[in-house]
Amino acid sequence: MKKIFPLLAFLYLSPNVSADNQNAPQDSAVENYVYYHMNHGNTEAAANFLRTLEQTNHPEGLFLLGSFYLNGYGVTKDLCLANCYFFRSAHLGFAPAFKALGDSYLAGDGVRKCPEMALYYYECAARRGYGPGQFNAGALLKEGEDNLKANPKQAHYWLDQAAHNQALGDLAIDAAALRDQISG
Repeated sequence: MKKIFPLLAFLYLSPNVSADNQNAPQDSAVENYVYYHMNHGNTEAAANFLRTLEQTNHPEGLFLLGSFYLNGYGVTKDLCLANCYFFRSAHLGFAPAFKALGDSYLAGDGVRKCPEMALYYYECAARRGYGPGQFNAGALLKEGEDNLKANPKQAHYWLDQAAHNQALGDLAIDAAALRDQISG
């Protein structure tokens, strides 16, 4: 399998996720509160806090609550419910939620495995300037998967975007290497 940037529960929360992405918070109060409780072993308090945010359709809160259900943090693991929260967050335009849905469709976690849907959601995240979405869209298009045909031209575009996304750090170097494999 190609190198696909994995969904890590709070990866998107690292500072400066994307200078161009206004949908991803930069050290938000929600992030700080959740991290504080997670780091002190109180996942239940963090989950309860996120449930209060759910009532206001807070995009970041919905995404994090989905991550909790995806990983079983302070709640019973439930992949279908995780995807429901990701969908609600994505519907509100939150780029990391689009990427999370792409991961779910690529792996078949709580949904039918469908590389076409994975690509759709990765590209939704990528169009919002979200580096992990750019990388995954490019990597998926570079090789193709199952019924998804490789598209070198589009793969090159997304990998180039990821290569220039400073928020990706070392992953931008990997994106450039994959992009250059297509060019060379």
